[in-house]
Amino acid sequence: MKKTEYLAELDRYLRKLPEADYKEAMEYFTEYFDEAGEDKEEEVIRELGTPKEAASEIIHNILGKTLVEDKPRSYKQTLTIAVLAILAAPIGLPLVIALLGFLLGVALFILGILLAGVILLLALFAVGIFYMVDAVNLWQQVSLSAASISFGGGMFAVGVGLLACLILYQLIKLCGRGLLLLIHTLTKKGEKA
Repeated sequence: MKKTEYLAELDRYLRKLPEADYKEAMEYFTEYFDEAGEDKEEEVIRELGTPKEAASEIIHNILGKTLVEDKPRSYKQTLTIAVLAILAAPIGLPLVIALLGFLLGVALFILGILLAGVILLLALFAVGIFYMVDAVNLWQQVSLSAASISFGGGMFAVGVGLLACLILYQLIKLCGRGLLLLIHTLTKKGEKA
């Protein structure tokens, strides 16, 4: 393996680092190879190990620097946090319950509207089919014009039902996306806290 191949592979592994750390690490390795010279490239590569090993060591060192060890909390800090949590519970708990109740109410309202739409669609289809079947009976007993009106009304009801079905489908998709967005937003805010 040559210097350029080694540095290219190392570059690929170190791309995960922040820009400043990445540049610093690549400059270090480039200078290290330059100082050793072309005749000692193989020795330097053996000394450093594989590019993956070298990158792993650098990432580990950088993470070791950036991790800040938490100081153990004192008894006073723990007691203060516990007292504040107890004092905040009478205010925070009802607010959380009210928010959950509001969200449940909105969800049930939307579900009720969608359910009413589905029932309306089924009723339109049933009425339309009934009128079209009744048109045959009217044609035999009353007249062709009464049968035509009944059949046309049935076709109209089925057509409106199909159109409402398309609108309801889009509405259900929109509500589903809104619900997923709400859940995503709530879970994302929970992670930040």
